[in-house]
Amino acid sequence: MAAKRAAARAARPTRAGPGAPEARQKREAPGGTSAWEWSAASVGAVILTAIVGFLIYEGVSRPPEARPLILVTSDPVVALTEGVYLVPIHVENRGHVTGAGVAVSGVLMGPDGGVVEESAVTFDFVAQKSTVAGGLYFTTDPRENRVVLRVEGYTDP
Repeated sequence: MAAKRAAARAARPTRAGPGAPEARQKREAPGGTSAWEWSAASVGAVILTAIVGFLIYEGVSRPPEARPLILVTSDPVVALTEGVYLVPIHVENRGHVTGAGVAVSGVLMGPDGGVVEESAVTFDFVAQKSTVAGGLYFTTDPRENRVVLRVEGYTDP
């Protein structure tokens, strides 16, 4: 009779409680890493490698005593109103460091070589490998004179 009871118990379905081994197996996440997780990790690794590589390149390629290399060029003169003329200028920094307080002057030279008029402008900063635009105002027509542009100086930021 005991054998019959044991067989009946084995044939009966059991209720799995929260602590039963079957319930624990269902709650656990499946093993391994999904393809999406590997893809996201790969993209992150590529971005991190690119950033570190760029920083190393910038650190190695910059000369130890780098200075801004600042050039100034002009565009054609614009007559704004009677007696006001604008000489648009572009200030380019070809150097590896930023120049702050970049002072640019423009001088109108007459036919005899004398100074007719002067104008100046200061740019707050000109970042490395960049160009900024500005202008110089004159009351004498620059088209009738020679415009001489010059970078006066800069400060370290």
